[in-house]
Amino acid sequence: FNRVQAQALRGIEKEFHLSYPLIFWFNVDSKEVVRRLSKRLVCSSCQKVFMADKLSQGLKTKRCPICKGRLVRREDDSAEIIRKRIAWYQDIKKELRSFYSVYPFWFEIDANPSVKKVAQQIEQKLKPLLNV
Repeated sequence: FNRVQAQALRGIEKEFHLSYPLIFWFNVDSKEVVRRLSKRLVCSSCQKVFMADKLSQGLKTKRCPICKGRLVRREDDSAEIIRKRIAWYQDIKKELRSFYSVYPFWFEIDANPSVKKVAQQIEQKLKPLLNV
């Protein structure tokens, strides 16, 4: 996502009279990003994504537990390419942050913990908006 795309989003909001979007800014350490993406496997048939450390039987057989397609690692999930993507992101991060942080529904989330804990943080941010 870059500034041009961000401005296009704003144009769409105005054109369709949409209220402000919810913006979730996920903060995660670079080392954690590399660790997680290095474990990602994708089914060559159904495109379902799996984490290698979460698969027991599927990893052993290198087959998708859903459709039995081959589990493969994406070319762009090598540590070197991931680090390049992170460096690119760091270059645009400040600009995007200043662009989006003016939205009234801007929420920062610590995305380093488990999926469950991140989901709890999101839920805590949404509850007041939903009057739950």
